[in-house]
Amino acid sequence: MRETMRRNQVRDGIVYIQVSRGAAPRDHVFPTKPIRPTMIITAKNLDQAAIAKRAAAGVKVITTPEIRWARRDIKSVNLLPNILQRQAAKEAGAFEAWFVDEDGFITEGTSSNAWIVDAQGRLRTRPLSNDILHGVTRARCCAWRRSGR
Repeated sequence: MRETMRRNQVRDGIVYIQVSRGAAPRDHVFPTKPIRPTMIITAKNLDQAAIAKRAAAGVKVITTPEIRWARRDIKSVNLLPNILQRQAAKEAGAFEAWFVDEDGFITEGTSSNAWIVDAQGRLRTRPLSNDILHGVTRARCCAWRRSGR
C-alpha cells in the first residue's frame, strides 16, 4: 500500500482497492479449481482546497429513480447505473445524484453516502439493509449514532 502511494506521489488522498475472485474461463458457475484473486489498487491525491470550498458552499444534488438491482449492499464492478446518473447530474449542473426508491426515500448517492441534517439538527441517513452499500464512512458514523430515514 505504501509503495502504491509512493509511486503515485499521494500525500493526502484516497486509495481504492478492488479484489475479484480472479481470472477463470467465462462461465456462469464458480470455478471448480481454486484460482488466485485479482487485486487492483489505485491511489490519487485529493484537492483539499476544492473539498473545503465545496464543504463551505455546499453542492447541488439532483434526485433520480433507484434503477439498481435489489441487492445494492453487494459491492460489484457493475456501476453502470451509477455512472449514467452521475453523468446526468453533471449535465444538470449538479455535483451528485441521489437515488430515490419506489417509496420516495433516498437510498444513497451515485458515488457517496447520503446524509441529511433535519429541521431539528439531527443527522439522518438510510439504515443499513440490502438497499444500500455498507460503506466505511457509514459504518464509522453509524456506530455512534443510529438514525432513521
